[in-house]
Amino acid sequence: MATTRTMSYSEYFAELKNAVDPSAMLKLVTGTEYPDKESLTTAHEALLTEAEEAGDNKEYEPAAEAFRKESALAAMLDDNRMVESVSTQALYYGALSSFETLMDNYSTVWTMWAHMLPKLKPRDRARLGDFARFRRSFELGLREREVDDSHINAAVSLLAPTFDTLGVLNVKAMSDKKADITGEMAQLWQDTTKLVQDIETSVTA
Repeated sequence: MATTRTMSYSEYFAELKNAVDPSAMLKLVTGTEYPDKESLTTAHEALLTEAEEAGDNKEYEPAAEAFRKESALAAMLDDNRMVESVSTQALYYGALSSFETLMDNYSTVWTMWAHMLPKLKPRDRARLGDFARFRRSFELGLREREVDDSHINAAVSLLAPTFDTLGVLNVKAMSDKKADITGEMAQLWQDTTKLVQDIETSVTA
């Protein structure tokens, strides 16, 4: 099953995994390159307004897409607090949208935070804690859907706990500043990659 990027869900997830640098992530998610901070800031402000207006008007798909792109812009601007805010919105509206959009938004948000997790500053670690707010936003979107969808229900139930696993490592790193979570992160990437592949297989079977 192809996404709007002509990639399968697992292919998109793999591309996001390889996009370690925020600029690579931004290019992959938005399809656009920004030459300087001024253009980034301008695009960020315009897209945030677009995303919020779409959400207020219950235009779920446009809101989900705009918040997904906005999360990559905020990461490029190195504003972790904004990344947190808009990525939880991306999950919420992703769950209210189509299965394809849900998978796109989940993959973008999860991989972005997985890349950022080992490098978080202490104040960001303390604020994020166990990452439960991401799971809650995802599940809240599912509960507020007007049309039930068995594939979306199953996907959210399987994917939401993966934010808890990120949270476990964040709390570990927060509790022990000398903790080396490299090996556990590698296993987490492997497990989540397989989960996305399994969900894709179950939908396309």
